[in-house]
Amino acid sequence: MIRGKTVFASFLAIGLLSQTAAARVIEFKVQSSEPIFDNETFGTTGAYERINAIATFAVNPSAPQSDAIVDIGKAPQNENGEVAFSTEVSILRPVDAEKRSPFLFYEVPNRGRNLRFLPLNRSGSSAVPKAAANSSGLLQ
Repeated sequence: MIRGKTVFASFLAIGLLSQTAAARVIEFKVQSSEPIFDNETFGTTGAYERINAIATFAVNPSAPQSDAIVDIGKAPQNENGEVAFSTEVSILRPVDAEKRSPFLFYEVPNRGRNLRFLPLNRSGSSAVPKAAANSSGLLQ
């Protein structure tokens, strides 16, 4: 019980004390959706699909939280006076909606690479493998 309270307090402190810029999603465009792992099934979950999208965010450059962003005052602003930026998003999910987990494994890429896929799925690459034979399927 004490450990649970300690973990909760730690996350609360990190959330309250972190000085990150507050961004909001202003657009989410799905680019493509395709089956992956050669449609191989994983246990009772079944086959997986990959959704590729572009997420666009906006941040207020005059907000105090944005002070840590280098040269944000020089960036072009949209009609709302915000600085917009985008990133690629890849979502791996079971094809059958009824078999999806309520949990999300989320990774922020490091210099454009997904680093957790490699050790957790015993894959030979940091990219999402096309064939199931190139991965242990641990995350699925």
